Amino acid sequence: MIQDAETKRLLTRSLQYLKAGCPIHFTGPSGAEKTSLALALAKKSKRPVMLMHGNHELNNKDLIGDFTGYMNKK
Repeated sequence: MIQDAETKRLLTRSLQYLKAGCPIHFTGPSGAEKTSLALALAKKSKRPVMLMHGNHELNNKDLIGDFTGYMNKK
C-alpha cells in the first residue's frame, strides 16, 4: 500500500473513529485501495478485520442497523 500524505491522514482519522467506538465503512471504485486501507488499519489498531463485499446498494444502515420503531398515537 502506498502511503502518501492523504492516506496517512485517512489512517490517522480512521484510528480516531475506531478508538471512539465508531464503525468504519470504506466505499469507492475497484482498485481504490479500500481493502489495503482496511488491512493497514486493522494492523495499526491490533484488531481483527472483517471484509464484506457488496454492491453499490450496500449502505451503512445495512451494516450497522438503523433506528426503527413505532409511535403510539394518543
